[in-house]
Amino acid sequence: MAGWFRKRWANDSMPAKYDDPVEQVAPNVLADRAAQRLARAEKTLLRKPGNVQAWNEKAWALLDLRRYDESISAAEQAIALDPKQASAWNNKGAALSGLKRDEEALACYEQALNLYPKYPLAWKNKAKILLRLERLEEALEAGGIAAQFNPQNANPWWVQARALR
Repeated sequence: MAGWFRKRWANDSMPAKYDDPVEQVAPNVLADRAAQRLARAEKTLLRKPGNVQAWNEKAWALLDLRRYDESISAAEQAIALDPKQASAWNNKGAALSGLKRDEEALACYEQALNLYPKYPLAWKNKAKILLRLERLEEALEAGGIAAQFNPQNANPWWVQARALR
């Protein structure tokens, strides 16, 4: 599981209110990778419709394609199959964030962190939502925790800098 989180952290994405230079990935590269992940997940789900990881991968791919409603549905399917799947809660939160449903997104990130307190992506996403909600002290704290888990990733540091402005 740790390898999956490292892979996910390195390729994380979440819609941002601000012009986040860290998340300015070439859109066509991101879309191509997401389309490939989506195709793999859908192929797996044809053979194994109860595969939690495939539903979660589908949710992540749809999130990267900005198909938020579909991403929420896929994440909910993963959660229905395994409610203790922290990454599915995180994906659902990110999709809700893309729809500007910030309070619901925050609840999803908190659920992910209840299940896996050392999940750096959920901490970073929580920090970004708190920043967007202008809950700056909480955003600073969550961003600090995310940075502790992965100090090489600039996203948590960016969130902290925005909270301190």
